[in-house]
Amino acid sequence: MGTLEKLSRTFTPRKYKRIRKLSQTLEAERRSLSILRRPIKTLYYFNLMLWKLIISGVRNTYHRKAVRRSVLLCLAIYAGLKATDRADVVESSLSFISWWVGLGILSSIGLGTGMHSGLLFLWPHVFRVVTTVEKCGHTDFESYSDVWGTRGDHAFSCKLDVTPKGEVGALGLWKKVGLECFLWGLGTAIGEIPPYALCYSARTAGKKNEDFEEAFSSEGGGDKGALSGYMGSWLDWMLRLVEKHGLAAVVLLSAWPNAAFDMCGMACGHFLMPFWTFFVGLVIGKACIKVHLQCAVFLALFRESSRSAILSYLRRSLAVQVPLLGGERNLGDFLSEAIVKSVENIRDGTAGGASSSSRGSLVEDFREGIKSVPNFLAFLKGAMPSPVSLAMMMIVAIFIISCIEQLARQYKAEEDEKTVESAAKED
Repeated sequence: MGTLEKLSRTFTPRKYKRIRKLSQTLEAERRSLSILRRPIKTLYYFNLMLWKLIISGVRNTYHRKAVRRSVLLCLAIYAGLKATDRADVVESSLSFISWWVGLGILSSIGLGTGMHSGLLFLWPHVFRVVTTVEKCGHTDFESYSDVWGTRGDHAFSCKLDVTPKGEVGALGLWKKVGLECFLWGLGTAIGEIPPYALCYSARTAGKKNEDFEEAFSSEGGGDKGALSGYMGSWLDWMLRLVEKHGLAAVVLLSAWPNAAFDMCGMACGHFLMPFWTFFVGLVIGKACIKVHLQCAVFLALFRESSRSAILSYLRRSLAVQVPLLGGERNLGDFLSEAIVKSVENIRDGTAGGASSSSRGSLVEDFREGIKSVPNFLAFLKGAMPSPVSLAMMMIVAIFIISCIEQLARQYKAEEDEKTVESAAKED
């Protein structure tokens, strides 16, 4: 221990032996911190270290003059608007932004187990917009109040003084829902920060404590199965990709529905990628590319004309009989029926939303969304996770456990250093 080496010259042989024994005992206790062997104590030290990092981050942010001045300026502007009864626009905008960004955070913050807020709220909202556009023949109607389980009195209502312009194109529909999709994608990007921050802190602690390299070492004793070896090599490939290409790797890995993206965030934290490089890559990949590609797919499925073309194409091009489907049904008919049923479930869950002017309750919307999810999830993801998904979840769990153990050991190391210093001052 560094403290022991610094003070060793002032010790008598007897005192040095006593302090050295104490140091070795504390080091053995620190190395014994493990989720499997001592879970309660490990989680205790991890929570202490986590709170220390949070408080340190808040304190450092507070001491920056630019942050304090920006906050004070925003509060002063809001107070002025409130005093003149002009704060309604600001409050409604903040409500709108916090709703969609918050849903995006809930969707991705659970390390692969987050809430399916897109299927529950975003895509039903997009469906309501599409059906209203098809009914009204234009996009000049109010839809931004469809937040927090309530809708405005005139939400999704056709304006009588606006002349229908015929069929609205895909670009017009995207403009109507693009902001909601971007904010939701921004929330999913924010939800990926905790794995990055956890590994970044553990890697920083690893610079001070060599135990970190042991926790993340890919070399180990014992025989490894074929699947474990394959997943380990895949993880090594992702680590090298992030280390070599940085921002470009983050954008490419986040620009498509990647169930293993948590690994990318952990790799970025492991290699101490600057926060803004990581976050900008996330925003470009998730909020500017992926969510809008998903939106294009759902718009094509929700529009009557494009959905009919897609179903006709599937029936013609996939007219192949599959024995597992039973009877004489072919693959094209099966997929077409699944799409139609999923769209009908979403329509049933949002019935009356396109033209109703009454306020809905959050509980009712949530229950309606739940009804539309099972078949849609079964069609898109399957009822059970695949072996590859399970293997990825295991790797993520191992990665997270290693970070927790390292942060716990780092806090214990700082505590042990203080203990040794106190013992050295005693006679």
